[in-house]
Amino acid sequence: MKRSTKNTSQYVVCFLCTLLLISCLAPPKEKNEDLAPSLFAKISETELLNITLQTDFELLFKNKSIEGKHFQSASIIVEQKDSLIYKGKVKIRPRGVTRRDMCTFPPIMLKTKKKEEKQQNLGPTHNIKLVTNCEDSLAYDKWVVKEQLIYKMLNTLSKESFSTQRVEVTYEDSEHTMSMITKMGFIIEPLEELSKRCDCEILDENAAVKNIHKEHYKLITFFQFMIGNTDWNLSRRHNIQLLNCFPEYGPTPVPYDFDFSGFVNASYAKPHAMLPIEKVTDRMLQWRGDIDEDFSNTVAIFNENKSALTSIIEQESELTNEEKENSLLYLESFYDIISSEESIKTEIIKARAK
Repeated sequence: MKRSTKNTSQYVVCFLCTLLLISCLAPPKEKNEDLAPSLFAKISETELLNITLQTDFELLFKNKSIEGKHFQSASIIVEQKDSLIYKGKVKIRPRGVTRRDMCTFPPIMLKTKKKEEKQQNLGPTHNIKLVTNCEDSLAYDKWVVKEQLIYKMLNTLSKESFSTQRVEVTYEDSEHTMSMITKMGFIIEPLEELSKRCDCEILDENAAVKNIHKEHYKLITFFQFMIGNTDWNLSRRHNIQLLNCFPEYGPTPVPYDFDFSGFVNASYAKPHAMLPIEKVTDRMLQWRGDIDEDFSNTVAIFNENKSALTSIIEQESELTNEEKENSLLYLESFYDIISSEESIKTEIIKARAK
C-alpha cells in the first residue's frame, strides 16, 4: 500500500523533533582533555612527593650548553610515602639561562609523551619546570627551599601567581656513570595551566605594557622589593609573564625565578652591574610610575597578610631556627620601610637618584 506524501512528511518531522529533544536532554559531552588531569595536576597539591627520575645524565649535562629544545627520554616514578601516584615515561631537557650555564646540575624541563598521556588517562601536559639543587651542597638545598617559600608567599598575596609543589628527587643514572643522589627541589605550574586556573589569556612578548594593570603592578613591585629581588624587568619581559585576566584594567604581570633575591641570598647571586646596589640583600624599589603615587591599598594588602607571610617562614621544617630568624628579620625590615608614606617615597627617590 502506498504511503501518502502528507503522512511521510509528518513522520519525518516527528522523527527529527524526537532527535532534537534527545540531544537537548542528554548531558553535553566534555572533551577528554577537560576531564583528565594533567601530570602537574595529578601530582600537585599534596604533601612532600618523592620522585625517582632515571635517564642518561651524562647526555643531559652535555646538552645543557646547547641552545634549543633537545629533549631526551626518561622514566619517572612519583610516590607519596608508600603510595604510588604516577609511573611512566617523560621527556626532559636542561632549561633556564643563568642556572643552566653555571650549575653542574641544571634545572630541568619535563613533559609527558602523547602516547603516555593516552595510556595513563592524562590530559595534555605542558612543560613542567623542575627546580633542582644546582650543586651537591647543603647550602644549595636551603636556597631551593627558600625560593619555593617566595612562590608560596606570592600565592598568599595573589591568585594570579604560579603554584609549586615540593619534591624530593632521586636522580638515577640509566648508564651507571653517575652515583645515585637524592636532593630537594620543586616543580612549577605550567603557564598554560595557570592561565586556565585563573581564567586568563596568555599574552605574547609583544603585548604593550603601557596600560598595565596598575594595582597589580604596584603589588608585584612591592613584592619584589620585599624579597629584595631586582632580577626582573617589565618592558623586556625578564622573569615576568603577562596575562590578560582583567581586560578593563590591562595586562596582569606575573613574576617568576627568585633565586637572585636577597631573601634567598645565594652566594652566586649578584646585582646587575648597571644597578646602584652592591649586594642582593640591598633593596631597590623599582617603581617606574609617579613618585607621589598612592600606595595605601598596596600597603594594606601586605599588612593584612603579614601574619600569613610570617607563618610560611615559621612553619618551614627544612630551615633551622637561625635561618628562620634571619628570614623573618629581613621580612620585618621591609615592613619598617612601608610603615610610612615618607619612607616609601624616600626609597623611590633614592633608587632614581642613584
